[in-house]
Amino acid sequence: MPLFVQPQQVVLVISPLNALEEDQEMKKGRVQVIVTSPEMCLQHAKFRELLSSPDFAAKICSIVIDEAHCISQWGKDFRPEYAKLGTLRSFVPVQVPFLVTSATLPLPILSEVRHNVHLEKEYTYHVHLGTDHPNIAWFTRTMKGGKKDLESLGSLLLAENMTVLDVPQTLVFFDEINVAIEALKHLRKRSSHVSHPYIQVYHSRRSPRAKKKLLSVRATSRWPTAQA
Repeated sequence: MPLFVQPQQVVLVISPLNALEEDQEMKKGRVQVIVTSPEMCLQHAKFRELLSSPDFAAKICSIVIDEAHCISQWGKDFRPEYAKLGTLRSFVPVQVPFLVTSATLPLPILSEVRHNVHLEKEYTYHVHLGTDHPNIAWFTRTMKGGKKDLESLGSLLLAENMTVLDVPQTLVFFDEINVAIEALKHLRKRSSHVSHPYIQVYHSRRSPRAKKKLLSVRATSRWPTAQA
């Protein structure tokens, strides 16, 4: 909402996704919402340079940390930059608010996140809305062959008399890149050729160009996406 009132302002969103908007577009102020990752913020030389610019830092009206439980779950070893997100405060004016969000923040992890991002209780507003929402439904499907039971993915494919538009956009998360690639091959093998471009795999080893292209497909497509 602040961006409608102040179109010259910028919101920085930190998410697990390893992607970044074009540097030049950000410098020119053409991007109001920047979605990036902890690694991009803290390790990407050009982005660090951008954050260090007083003119750019003055445009940031808020910093949003999405999936904040990753600070605790990943910050120790898997993605250590998550544990360093508190350093972002040194790049922006002290009055810039931090919005830290997650659907899975039990009290011990919440305390750890508060400490890591320097959220002082007297200056923090905590909202707990629960996880019971009418548009979310849980169901389980047994995978008899373990993590490589690719036949269980059959429910993602088109049934008889269905079109691509009948299939909701679906993300399938895997613990291993190789298993995700095998799932991609499995789904494509059992689908028509016309649907192959919409069944993709997204992981850290893809090139920046490939990631950008896949994100574009995901934004405009409702076909299932295999994602590691």
